[in-house]
Amino acid sequence: MRMRLTTTSAARSFLLIALFAFLALQVHAGPAIADPADLIVILKSNADITGNVVLGLEARERLAEIGRQDPSSVVPLIVAELSLPRVATLQAQQQRIALMGVLQDMGPAAEAAVNVLTEIAQDAEERNEWVVFQARGALAAIGTPAAKAENKAAATATAESWAASASDAEARRTAAQHAYFIRRELRGRRPADGVIGASVTSLRALGSNAADAVPTLLSAYDDSRLGPALREELAVALKEAGVADVAAAAEHAKVSVGEPDLIGAVIADTRSPHELVNQMAMGELARLGSSPRSVDALIEALRAGRSPGAAAAALGDFGQEAAVALPALLPFLDDETVGPNAIQAVARIGRGDPAIVSALRRILRDRNSSTRGSAAKALGALGAAEAIPDLIGVLSDPRKWQTILVANALGTFGAEAKEAVGALAELLNDPDVDIRRAATEALGRIGPPAAEVVPLIARQLESGDARLEESAARALERIGGAAAEAAFDVEAERHAAADRAEYRRLCETGAADDVWRFLRELSGPRRLQLAELAVGESDPTLAMLGLRIYIEAGRHDAAVAAMVDLIVRDDRGLETLTALDVLLSEFRGPDERAGWWLDVATRLKADYTSYPAEVQARVRRALEALGVQPE
Repeated sequence: MRMRLTTTSAARSFLLIALFAFLALQVHAGPAIADPADLIVILKSNADITGNVVLGLEARERLAEIGRQDPSSVVPLIVAELSLPRVATLQAQQQRIALMGVLQDMGPAAEAAVNVLTEIAQDAEERNEWVVFQARGALAAIGTPAAKAENKAAATATAESWAASASDAEARRTAAQHAYFIRRELRGRRPADGVIGASVTSLRALGSNAADAVPTLLSAYDDSRLGPALREELAVALKEAGVADVAAAAEHAKVSVGEPDLIGAVIADTRSPHELVNQMAMGELARLGSSPRSVDALIEALRAGRSPGAAAAALGDFGQEAAVALPALLPFLDDETVGPNAIQAVARIGRGDPAIVSALRRILRDRNSSTRGSAAKALGALGAAEAIPDLIGVLSDPRKWQTILVANALGTFGAEAKEAVGALAELLNDPDVDIRRAATEALGRIGPPAAEVVPLIARQLESGDARLEESAARALERIGGAAAEAAFDVEAERHAAADRAEYRRLCETGAADDVWRFLRELSGPRRLQLAELAVGESDPTLAMLGLRIYIEAGRHDAAVAAMVDLIVRDDRGLETLTALDVLLSEFRGPDERAGWWLDVATRLKADYTSYPAEVQARVRRALEALGVQPE
C-alpha cells in the first residue's frame, strides 16, 4: 500500500509535532514539585554525597527555572537560608554552596541576593574556600553593575589581605598561577575580560612579587580583544610589578615573541615547577587533542616525575594514539597515588597489549592493593576475558567499592562471564543494597546464561529500594525466558492497585509529561498494564502515551486496535494520522510501518458500514489519506 500522509498546512503540522514532542523526550526533567520552599528542602537534603545527587541537581535546576521567572518567590527564601548563623560542618557548607549555585544559575534575576553574597565572599572567618568561590561565582553570574562592583571589591580585599601575610615563595607561586590563568584565557578564541581581570586583581595585590608575571601581563596588554578598562588595569599592574614604561615594554615584547605556537606554549607550561600550573596545562594539552609533540611532552613529564597523575590522565584522553606512552605508564600502575590515573589511562590506550593485561592481573591478585577495583574496571574495558577467573576470585573483597567495581567489570564481558554467575548470585544476599545492585546488573549483562538465578534476581524486585528494583527489572528483561516473565507477572499483579492509583492521580493534575515520566520508570509488564488504561482515555494525549508503550513493546495487534480506536473517535483527522506516523517512525522502519498502516486500513474498511454517519465521514477521509477506498 502506498502511503500518502499529507497535511494542508506546514504550520499545523509543526504545531501537531510540538504537541506530541514530549513523547520523545530523553532528558530527565526536574521534580514535579513547584513550591520553592519544598524544593529548597530537597536541595539541602541532597547537597552532599550522603544524599541523592541526581535529585539535588534536579531541585537546583527547578529552583533556578522558577527563580528566573519569578525572583521574588525564590531569592528571599535563599537569602534567609544564607543569612542564618554560619555552621562549620561540611554538610552545612555543602548546603550553602548548593543554595548559592541556584543564585548563580538564575543570573541577573538574583540581584536581590548581592548583599548576602558579598558578605559571604568577604567573610574572613570562612575556612572553606569553596564557599567563598561559590559566592564570587554567583556574583559574577548575576553580572549587574552592583554585583560586579561588589565582586571586585570582595576579590580585591581578599587578595590584599592574603598578600600582606604571604611569604615570598607563596607570592611567587601565586603569581605563576595567575599568570597561567591569563595565558590560558588568551589562548582561547574569545578571552573573557572578567576571568583575566580577576587574576590581574590578585597580581596587583602582589606588587613587585608579580615580576615573573610581567611577560604574560604585557601579552595581555597588547591583545586587542580585551576591553579598554581591563587594559588600564593591566597597565597599573605592570607598573606595580616594576615596569616603568608600559607602552615601550609592550612594543619590545611584541617584536621579540615572533609567530605564536599554541602547542609549544602549552607544553612550556607543562614544564612549570609549580604543580598547579603544570597540572592544569596538562589538562589543557589534552583538550587540544593528540599530537606527537603533546604525547612526547607528557611522557617526559612522567619520566621526570612531574605531576605524573595529571600526565597519565591527559595521555588517557588521547586513547590509542598515545600507545607509545605505555612503557612509561607501566611503572606507575602500582603507585598508590598515581595508580588510579595510570590504570585508567592504560585501559583507554592499551587494548590487546599483553604487558598491560599482565600488570593489571597482578594488581588484581594483590589483596593489599587499594586499586584492585580500578584494575578490574580496566580489564573489563580492555575486554581481557582471560582475567575472568581472577575477577571471580576477588568478588569477596571486604571493601565495598572494590567489590562493586569487580562485579561491574564482570558484567562488561556479557555471556563470556557465565562462569561468574554463581559467585555473583551469592552477592544477591549481601546486606548492602549497592553491592546487590551491582551484582544484579552484572547478571543482567551476562544475559540468558544467568537464567538459573532468576528467582534470586526476582527477589530484588521487592527490596524497597527504587534503584535496585529498576536494576532487577532491567536484568530480568535481558535474561528473558519463562521464569523471568513469570516474575514480572507476579510483580505487576503485586503493584497493580498502587500503580493504577498513582496513574489516576497524575492524570487528574493534567500534566501529561508527569504521567509519561511515571510510566517510563515502571517495568515492562507494569507499564503495559497501565497502557491498557491509557489507550482508552478520552484525552488523545494520554491515549497516545498508551499507544507509544504498545508500539515500543512490539504489541502489534494491541497497537493496531488502539490506532483504529483513536482515528475513529478523534475528530482531528489528518493531524491524528500524522501524529501516529511520527510515533511509529520512532520505533519501526518504513516497511514495517507500511504493514502496520495496512492492518489499520483493513480494520477501518471492514467496520466502515457499522459506524455512524459522522464517524463514517471521518473514517473515509482517513482511508483516502492511506490510499484506500472505503467501498
